[in-house]
Amino acid sequence: MTLQDSENPDVTQDEVEVLLPNTTIVTHCILKNDIPRLTKSFEDDTDPFKEIIAELINQRDDNGKSPLDIACTLGRADMVLVEFNCNLQQRNTNGERAKETAVRYNHAECVDYLDWAEARSFLAETCRTTQETVQDPEKVMGRLTKEDKGIVLNSCKEKLEWIDNNPGATTQDFLDQKAALVEVLGPILLKISEPPPEKPEKK
Repeated sequence: MTLQDSENPDVTQDEVEVLLPNTTIVTHCILKNDIPRLTKSFEDDTDPFKEIIAELINQRDDNGKSPLDIACTLGRADMVLVEFNCNLQQRNTNGERAKETAVRYNHAECVDYLDWAEARSFLAETCRTTQETVQDPEKVMGRLTKEDKGIVLNSCKEKLEWIDNNPGATTQDFLDQKAALVEVLGPILLKISEPPPEKPEKK
């Protein structure tokens, strides 16, 4: 602050945020157990880390640990990393996923939470990839009818809406919803693995 600033009490300077040594804003918040600050970096467009936070959420530290690995080592299942699409399948230098790290450290709450997050993620990903597949002419190659496509797209849309409308769903709920979806779509999607129909010869 300059002498002129000190003489003018209305002049303020932005407070410089100091992170813990050898951390990013993500790992800093995990170590400090500061969920509100981490959430702000994702949701506040004026936050200084807003533009890079998506890259940092899966970035490994010098020891090869991702932010989720660190959270699971500390037993902090309440961190919001999963809500902002961290990679649940990423493995550390020991070949472990974050859930396996939580198991090793006997953090049962973390394990249960990650089981829930995986079940939710698998259901959503199944819906999205299936929608993309049936709308790709190169993959379908005329093997699905218009009715087939309608059933697939509507079923996936309903499941995605169900996910959004049921924040309190359990792990088993997600597994049951996925099983029900596979039962409906299985016979239709099986057609995609069959040879494409032959085109009629031109006369």
